[in-house]
Amino acid sequence: MIPLTLREIAEVTGGRVHPDLPATGDLVVTAGVFTDSRQVTPGSLYVARRGETADGHDFLGSAAEHGAVAALTNRTTEVLPCAVVDEDPD
Repeated sequence: MIPLTLREIAEVTGGRVHPDLPATGDLVVTAGVFTDSRQVTPGSLYVARRGETADGHDFLGSAAEHGAVAALTNRTTEVLPCAVVDEDPD
């Protein structure tokens, strides 16, 4: 994986960094990208998807425990620094 800062991830996805602190945007994701919090590895990005039966936002704590350094979400959270992307960009 090519290391990316949280700020770069937010820019690519059209999101915004939360919390909006200088150091938060400089966090570097050095590992993979996961949608299953049980598969997260240290240094990774967790994508909190909402599905038919589960909401990935409910598993942010698990992702953090497994070593995620940041998350891609569609609402703010205090569990992990995140790139917040609108669910419906239209």
